[in-house]
Amino acid sequence: MNTASEQRVGMVSQKTLMPLVRCALADETATVVDWSHQSLEGGFSGSAVYRFQGQAQTADGIKPWSLILKVISPAAGWAAPADFDYWKREMLLYQSGLLADLPTDLVAPCCFDIIEYPGVEYPEEEVWLWLEDMGAAEDKEWALERFSP
Repeated sequence: MNTASEQRVGMVSQKTLMPLVRCALADETATVVDWSHQSLEGGFSGSAVYRFQGQAQTADGIKPWSLILKVISPAAGWAAPADFDYWKREMLLYQSGLLADLPTDLVAPCCFDIIEYPGVEYPEEEVWLWLEDMGAAEDKEWALERFSP
């Protein structure tokens, strides 16, 4: 990821996080108390992925929260919408609503927000996907039966 993009990630503010955390906690009164972020490894797309986590004050007390930020930018050869690896495909999939009607045994992370940076005020076009952090739900190993159809 380029330096300008990394700087934008580092400048994510409480104002940006507040509506996302409220969605993640399903609590419109939640107030972000503190947060940090870390870069995550893995994936096939080459996109930068970060985990933002912290605590929020709610009517029921302090609650932990965690979100995933996926920063997607075009790579050489990914510019044509008809390409199987079109760089905006994940954004378009979330916007289509198709993920809302998956079979019961298939789950996609909730997308809390999509932010498009058009490359006008920033040096490069980017898409930011703010996603549900599903890491804790899948920390355990899968049983062999789960891999078979």
